[in-house]
Amino acid sequence: MRRVAIAGVGMYPFGRHGELTATEMGATALRAALAQAGIRRGEFQATFCATAYGGVAAGHRVLSSLALTGGPIIDVEAGCASGGAALGLGAAAIESGQYDTVIVLGIEKMPKGIIRSSFFPSWMEAAGLAATPAYFALRAQRLMIEQGITSQDLADLVVKNRANGVLNPNAMFRSAVTREQV
Repeated sequence: MRRVAIAGVGMYPFGRHGELTATEMGATALRAALAQAGIRRGEFQATFCATAYGGVAAGHRVLSSLALTGGPIIDVEAGCASGGAALGLGAAAIESGQYDTVIVLGIEKMPKGIIRSSFFPSWMEAAGLAATPAYFALRAQRLMIEQGITSQDLADLVVKNRANGVLNPNAMFRSAVTREQV
């Protein structure tokens, strides 16, 4: 089995970007990753594009905007695991010898408001449970009951995560908070 390495990384900062499309943000990030890796047109054999809300041909739109089409472009949709799934598929394609060099990218522009998903059954939607925040709130409550986790433990998690965001120029939240603010 062949070894796999990530040769370049590009990222568009998390945030609210108005009219900017996922394709435009993805093209910016891909351009940076290719420059860092020193890879030019024709030096990769396939692309794996992760997205949950990017729609049909998301990867094709990004690569077309940079005039990089020509090889297979595989869109990977696995909900919140799309990025990991695309990375796994790209790595497996190299490990197996199918390709020598691939692009793995992810694009997303989250819709405004509550994000609904068609994979929830209708009874869950009627009960107000067809949105990810509701699911995670219920899961947190269950952990509090079953594992003894407190609201202060959850606040500490937010404090830690926001402290990490302060150090990351691409983070959505780049200001520290205290336990009391949470």
